[in-house]
Amino acid sequence: MGEAISLHEATLASRARVLGEDHPDTQASRYKLALAYRAREEHPHPEGSPRGD
Repeated sequence: MGEAISLHEATLASRARVLGEDHPDTQASRYKLALAYRAREEHPHPEGSPRGD
């Protein structure tokens, strides 16, 4: 999960820089990042577990 969040954060930062904060693709990246954070909170996996990143 941590790697997915890192990738979403990087994508969001790039899109915001290139496209601007209000561009639909930037907003979509922000939404997907929020979903990833929510998934991590709802389904935590301890470090070292098969699904822990």
